[in-house]
Amino acid sequence: MRNAYFTMALGLGLMPSVAAQGNNPITYYDITKDIYENKSLLAEHSVELLPGFAVSTPGFFAALGKPYATAGQWQGTFNWPLVAIHTSVLPTGKVVTWQGHNDGSPSMPMPMGTETYMWDPSSGLLSPPNYMNDNIFCSGHTFLSDGKLLVAGGHDMYYPTYIGGLDVVNTFNFSTGNWQREPNMGRKRWYPTVTTLADGSVLAISGETEPVDPMSPPPNSYQPELLQNGVWSWLTGAPRKLPLYPQMFLAPNGSLFEAGPNPRTGFLTTANGGSWTNGPLHRLSNGLAGTTVAPVGDYAYVDREAGTAVMYAPGKILVIGGGGPATAATPTGVTNTVERIDLNAGTTAQFQYDAPMQFARFHVNGTILPDGTVLVTGGIPNIGKNDLDAILPAELWTPPASGSGPGTWTTLNPMSEPRLYHSTAVLLPDGRVLSAGGGGGAEYTDHPTAEIFSPPYLFKGARPRISGAPTHVGYGQAFTVVATPGSGTVARVTLVRLSSVTHSFNMNQRFLELPITTNTVAGGTASVAVAAPGSNNDCPPGHYLLFVLNSNGVPSEGQVVQVDGNPCSSLAVGIANAPTGDCATLATATATGPNLGTDFKWTINGVYEADYDGFSSVTLEINPCQPQVTFGVRVTPSCGGSPVENFASAGRYFVPNKCPCINP
Repeated sequence: MRNAYFTMALGLGLMPSVAAQGNNPITYYDITKDIYENKSLLAEHSVELLPGFAVSTPGFFAALGKPYATAGQWQGTFNWPLVAIHTSVLPTGKVVTWQGHNDGSPSMPMPMGTETYMWDPSSGLLSPPNYMNDNIFCSGHTFLSDGKLLVAGGHDMYYPTYIGGLDVVNTFNFSTGNWQREPNMGRKRWYPTVTTLADGSVLAISGETEPVDPMSPPPNSYQPELLQNGVWSWLTGAPRKLPLYPQMFLAPNGSLFEAGPNPRTGFLTTANGGSWTNGPLHRLSNGLAGTTVAPVGDYAYVDREAGTAVMYAPGKILVIGGGGPATAATPTGVTNTVERIDLNAGTTAQFQYDAPMQFARFHVNGTILPDGTVLVTGGIPNIGKNDLDAILPAELWTPPASGSGPGTWTTLNPMSEPRLYHSTAVLLPDGRVLSAGGGGGAEYTDHPTAEIFSPPYLFKGARPRISGAPTHVGYGQAFTVVATPGSGTVARVTLVRLSSVTHSFNMNQRFLELPITTNTVAGGTASVAVAAPGSNNDCPPGHYLLFVLNSNGVPSEGQVVQVDGNPCSSLAVGIANAPTGDCATLATATATGPNLGTDFKWTINGVYEADYDGFSSVTLEINPCQPQVTFGVRVTPSCGGSPVENFASAGRYFVPNKCPCINP
């Protein structure tokens, strides 16, 4: 464990002379300019400084790491055979990642394909490469409602005046681990953004790099495309020249909001060929040249390039860092400013400055955590490429408790390696964050490594544990989550959409909190009644991580739940307890609801019990050896559609001296 790190400031030699009560001094530890010029001084070369130790050489300083419960813990780094430029968390909990373009592996049968890898967070193992025929470097990607990862566009080649993209579309099947070609887009795209919409369709936008005649019909103009039922169509009424990788979000009214990195934002509707409505200006750019709209719709000027944006609550977006032209306020062209906007205000929505970060950041990643906070990692405070300038400490943004006004920033412990251009960060199902990559092109230093951050909430006591929750729910469907709080009490239930990130923008993540209607505790286990979001604009169809948080702010491990469709049936599980003596109770779980079929299937404490197939109720004994039981039931509605599923818990407290557990 290293609770300290050295940062080279002037390139001078370091020979620390340290002393503390009862400790021998460390000597002959030389770090010189010759060794570390134009390189980073990483954690593996650091010295842990206990209280009373000091660094004596000018030009260096040592920062003591903060306690994990307030500043989190970085672990790693571990080496990978790739720079993780594209990273997504699958519904299985595994991570798929690739580099592309510069793979350069002699094992590849074609020079312009891509080696993709799967990493298992539970084992830490990286799979052998899975080769696919297209170069999906600099593509856009998002998850479909069925959990497949859709990847659009990619890298063709370098032309004299532009970089060519690809019109190819591929999906990755998380169940089989295989890639499949899908119908091509109408145009080639490099650095596009793809976004899943409320009905499960997908928008592909931007990524045009070759010379374009804005007044020409597609495919020679700046027009987005819509994928519906396996067919791509042009939004002919919505030409607009945008920056590469625009930050697109599905808004509460069903339109798409383009939040940046350009200062003039906009709302895109997809109906009737599509149309744009201008949105508000970033506060950062008010009054700057280049923010006016060109007659042909040129919105490519940027003020927050290589910044990021996240939707931290339905309709509420945080725009973070990035860079543009140097100004008096941002002499390096890179900013630490943060802006927020609430799209629920409709046409009156305006950007407001939020509290600034401690560090200005270019090439920054923002990751939504289970408690609704936003972890910011990586970046550099200028538009340079030198790892020595990298920002290593992470920062955490906490939303205001009132739901309005500015949030607060906390500076966290530093990562081990610089993460600049082409770095990625994703939320893992266990509540940790994977940070990986950086480099892999454009003369940046390559970082074919990854490391893991455990946020402060993982050091604040025992974690809740989910023992029962459905794997599939429909919009507005009521259901029960059964969980033990770990410490404190069960206080919150949240959803975080799976991550899919590249080039500082996560195209898939968003956060929702599920209001708790009842919270019944029996035998130390809580049965928490909630309902799935009612709006597919707030919660586009697909897979989410469901978390339970206790009153200490500690999250459970996430369980993947698919949200999709409006069920024609609902399922409730009622519990009836009938004591049979001082030391035993019969607990009966009964499934009820409209339009239920007859193919009931039950789990008891997470284990499927075939003996109960077809029964709408199940009775079990609760005794000192089994004081708590979690019932789960799944049934196909008689009106059709996907199966409905729900859970309930039964428990009783037994006085140990009076009712000991006597194993047969």
